[in-house]
Amino acid sequence: MNVSRPTYAQEANSDVGSDTGLGFNLGQRVRHAKFGIGTVVDYEGVGERARVSVYFEGSGTKWLVLSYAKLEAAYG
Repeated sequence: MNVSRPTYAQEANSDVGSDTGLGFNLGQRVRHAKFGIGTVVDYEGVGERARVSVYFEGSGTKWLVLSYAKLEAAYG
């Protein structure tokens, strides 16, 4: 899956497909307790309002608030 952020929504000095500044990278595989393994496809916000959009094979795309979601990096 190729993941990129639209150019109009990029922050200054950000690199497409790079670190979100939230502890996860665009395109990174993550694990969620309910939805399983997914891929980070977008992000927005900072601090307690920070959230990521993750595509899960069986559940589709979900926006998850990082302070509640308890996402873990998925390896392999």
